[in-house]
Amino acid sequence: METVSREFSFTGVDNGPIKTTGALQLSRSARAALLGLARFDLQFVDSDKVSPDEHALYQLIVAPDLEAQGPYADAVPVRLLAGMRDLNGEWDDRYEGSATLGSVAFDGMGQDGIGCHTEGVKVYGWNSGPVTERRVVFLGPNYSRVTPVLRGFDLHFAYDEDHEIQRIVARTELVSGASNQAVVEVTAGIRDGSGFWDDQYQAYLAFSLLCEQREICQILQGTAQLTGADSGPITVKEIFDVPNRSQFQYLAFLRGFDVGFSSEEPEMGRLIVGVEATLEPSPNQVGVSATVGIRDADGAWEEQYYLWEHRLRADRHSTLHGDRSWLTKTIQN
Repeated sequence: METVSREFSFTGVDNGPIKTTGALQLSRSARAALLGLARFDLQFVDSDKVSPDEHALYQLIVAPDLEAQGPYADAVPVRLLAGMRDLNGEWDDRYEGSATLGSVAFDGMGQDGIGCHTEGVKVYGWNSGPVTERRVVFLGPNYSRVTPVLRGFDLHFAYDEDHEIQRIVARTELVSGASNQAVVEVTAGIRDGSGFWDDQYQAYLAFSLLCEQREICQILQGTAQLTGADSGPITVKEIFDVPNRSQFQYLAFLRGFDVGFSSEEPEMGRLIVGVEATLEPSPNQVGVSATVGIRDADGAWEEQYYLWEHRLRADRHSTLHGDRSWLTKTIQN
């Protein structure tokens, strides 16, 4: 098993969602790969608007996918669809940003004791807050644990009306796993600056499931709450003790997020959400960091925003051959 990641960047896009392809390089061949989202940072940039304040986020897309199924000789080919559109309904405003994708490549259930599954869910909401959809995923009979990660999303209001996104919810959660199936819930929602969940919206969330033949993960978790203003993105870190750290690989995935402005007036001009696992100075410690930042369209970090209470989770995965990897996720309650 091997963990790999790569950042994809794009600038000056103004003709629809950007479509880009690339590859996550491997040091050895693999039969299959799980793909997840680790971080994204999108923002409007200078355009023909009279004022940058006229930008009001209406649609947000960050949707990576595998370009081809395995086996893979030396790289996992991926594609990324990303974009942001304001409320006039046209893709006529320039935006830029980046997205970091991660992958766990493995030899398959018969070799590593690991498998994966990917699924997308459409969510429709109106006058009811965030909406949760439940999916029953049928898997092979040999797994004993399933771990979901967020793979991508597309959220927008249902009609081209005078709405701007002020709060975003996108998360996935495992409800139960028994016999040869897993029950997964995905939750999505967007709300405008009125403060009321009274507008119709549509969302598409994709998730990946990491399936294990036997319970070989050690799950570590903590809780935190972020509030920021006037100082750019904010980061919280939790430190985990990891005996024999040199034997491990480290990788971070998002599992979900729920972010918004604290007041009703700002309009999202930039949004940053990410999670990262880093090596600490101590030889047997790993840091798990969650970062969030929301800025309005005027370019100044002057509005208060917050990330609802979340958990940091770190999973240690070992294969039948003793090779190990780390997966870290953020989960929104």
